[in-house]
Amino acid sequence: MRAVSLLSIAVSVFKKCWSWFKSHAKVEHSESCQILISETVREIVTTSMTMTASTTTTTKTETIVKEMFESSIQKSTVTLETVSISRSLISLYMKSEQWSEGIKISKKSLELIWRVVVSGGGTIALPREFGAEAIEIAIQLAICHHRSHHFHEAETIYRRIYQACFNSCQVHDERFTKAYTTLIEFYEKHGHWHKVIGKHSLVFSPPIRISH
Repeated sequence: MRAVSLLSIAVSVFKKCWSWFKSHAKVEHSESCQILISETVREIVTTSMTMTASTTTTTKTETIVKEMFESSIQKSTVTLETVSISRSLISLYMKSEQWSEGIKISKKSLELIWRVVVSGGGTIALPREFGAEAIEIAIQLAICHHRSHHFHEAETIYRRIYQACFNSCQVHDERFTKAYTTLIEFYEKHGHWHKVIGKHSLVFSPPIRISH
């Protein structure tokens, strides 16, 4: 089904497989199904569709992915599957412009994998695991705040992402580049040129950074 672009049907089939494997305690196969669902959902989000088809597909897919997300966050440890499902669900909400739901799921996800970027306080650094994925989810949270006109909250998240990468990465690191670029773009949109100049100066005259 996925190979011939019947993506919503593919998600439904994968979900049935996931439910069966989960009920029979076949963890490895269950996790494989989660990854397949995540990948397929991202295809749905990025595929061009008519508004009617998009709404119908998104609603059905959202129910499936939300069920998997709630199940996944109950685990005692964070896995790649948890992160993958989280990103897929957030992307669905962003595509349908459900910004408040996107904020809620982003925060839940970050509480598991990168709590400090939500709570603040202390030295902010990247998490030891899933650093790149954590940045992507945090950026999604900032975008959802921005689209909800929560400009202060959006700036706070962008600044924390930048600070974490500033403390944890070298200048040439792709993660730092992404964090710097998204913060500068936010400042430029709002005409905060003095802040753009300040960050530019820091990047070209940086102190010693923490290495992980």
